[in-house]
Amino acid sequence: MVLVAALAWAVTRSPVFELGTLRVTGARHLTVAEVRRIGELSGRTNVLWFSPAAVEARLEANPWVLRADVSRILPSTIYVTIVERRPVAVAGFPQPMLVAADGTVLGPASSRVGLPALAGERARLRAGQRLPSGLPTLRAVAALPRALLASVRSASVASGGAVDLVLRDGVLVKLGSPDQLVEKGRVLQGVLAWARRHGIVPIYVTVAAPDAPALLPPGASSSPASVPVPSGSRSGGGGSGPSPSPSPSPSATG
Repeated sequence: MVLVAALAWAVTRSPVFELGTLRVTGARHLTVAEVRRIGELSGRTNVLWFSPAAVEARLEANPWVLRADVSRILPSTIYVTIVERRPVAVAGFPQPMLVAADGTVLGPASSRVGLPALAGERARLRAGQRLPSGLPTLRAVAALPRALLASVRSASVASGGAVDLVLRDGVLVKLGSPDQLVEKGRVLQGVLAWARRHGIVPIYVTVAAPDAPALLPPGASSSPASVPVPSGSRSGGGGSGPSPSPSPSPSATG
């Protein structure tokens, strides 16, 4: 029996069970080589005896990895499924850093990243650090439709705790209080699409009351003009087209 047990142990430790194939899915930022290095997986890893939970923990310690799932197929294959965090903003000084929706600082941002800067967040940041997830500016940009995110230059907190955005074309967007942010993002996307179709580059847009969005056209007085509410915004749908209600004139000030 001792001989049989020793033989069985020797077989399970044989090169037959050494890692031959590593399959990684879901990773966009991390390469397969980085997953291998972070997970401490090598050609000498024994697929039968290694701990999937330990590999998952090592991977999830990386700021880019929100969740990792590791499994095996004997004798020599390991599967790794990664869910990565997605950067939604830039913060920090002097080195701007990418920030995910949950506040995790992911790493240095390039000058061409095209994400909103969180005004006021100018401390020196390091990868793996966590900003408060309840930060109004971070919550606001994280709730924006992905297609709109690259159009935003910065997010800041105005007087009274209201959140303002500045678009890359200089348009000021007034979100108001940091609530109903998903709905406000949908309405904003629809209002900007409506303005483009009518050849309007507004001075500012307000969606503080998402049921009654308005914009201030160029050359108008200080009173904004109401605009159609995008269809589907109140019901939570993804539609971005305006309702068929009458369109205000670009020079309207009412």
